[in-house]
Amino acid sequence: MIELVNNYVLIQIEEIKQESILEIADQYKELPTHGKVLAIDPDIAFQIGSEIIFRTGLKNNFKFRGKDYLLCKFSDIVGIVP
Repeated sequence: MIELVNNYVLIQIEEIKQESILEIADQYKELPTHGKVLAIDPDIAFQIGSEIIFRTGLKNNFKFRGKDYLLCKFSDIVGIVP
């Protein structure tokens, strides 16, 4: 298990599901905006496993064992998917 500090969140990037009620312009579809929380700073209010939406254009993306991940600050998260 990874323990993060300084309000960082580790996210496994996921594709946006087609049944979403949100319409996204074509120019933004290739940018990751949705993922699942894998590790968090203990001071953050939501839980590991939460599905979240984050700002586009973040640069801390990386690939590990064939999966895409993002390391971002808590302030880059804009919503939690119920």
